[in-house]
Amino acid sequence: MPRPRKIDPIRMAVQDIGRILGQERGAAVGTAVSKVAAVAGKTPGKRGRPALSAAEAPCAVPSCGKKRAAWGLCANHYQKARRLKMKPGKLDLAKLAKDGRATRWNR
Repeated sequence: MPRPRKIDPIRMAVQDIGRILGQERGAAVGTAVSKVAAVAGKTPGKRGRPALSAAEAPCAVPSCGKKRAAWGLCANHYQKARRLKMKPGKLDLAKLAKDGRATRWNR
């Protein structure tokens, strides 16, 4: 049977103090997080604006049902509006809805 280890009384006291401080600090951090969450009215989670589903926010172009990206348009129509140098408040939805590929080859 092995002999029991001799533990220095000072080392034992330091370990006990460290354990006590760690428990107190952990409890303090936990209460601080819960207080902040209570003030904010929600649990801590993702930051930023919550995303809208495709059913809630479809593209503003009548024939398109894709999810909005910016200016009320899907990514394809947004890029097309930028290429045509349209301003956000003055979008020509009929021009954006028109497919330009067919007219390119019939010239």
